[in-house]
Amino acid sequence: MKELVKSWFFYADKDIAIASELITNPDLTNGVAFHCQQAIEKYLKAFIVEHDIKFLRIHDLIRLYELTQNVKDLGLDREKLREITEVYTDERYPGDIGLLPNGIPTEEEARAFLEFAKHVEAVIKRELQGEGNCSGE
Repeated sequence: MKELVKSWFFYADKDIAIASELITNPDLTNGVAFHCQQAIEKYLKAFIVEHDIKFLRIHDLIRLYELTQNVKDLGLDREKLREITEVYTDERYPGDIGLLPNGIPTEEEARAFLEFAKHVEAVIKRELQGEGNCSGE
């Protein structure tokens, strides 16, 4: 596995850890959503980097997922990717971070985002391990 891929994993894993801590506080669902989006973005970029696919500095999970399709269909839920992409804003204003178009995510939405982020983590790590790219880390 490439060193850069390990770095993407390191920071994506941190985002999952942060979201997992924040999920215990019902007032921080926007933070959960934001870190889940960030984690998924990083896991997708790790897969892309490992396969030497060029990409722009984008945050759109659907566009990143489409790049992975050049290698393999990972079977991820495109609607979930589209939904969680909405929590990322290019320009940050107070209160915007981790918001959905209709406002702060509910606890149920935040839990679903975290579950999905963990699913993406498992799928991508399994794929890269299956290719013999991981050294048991």
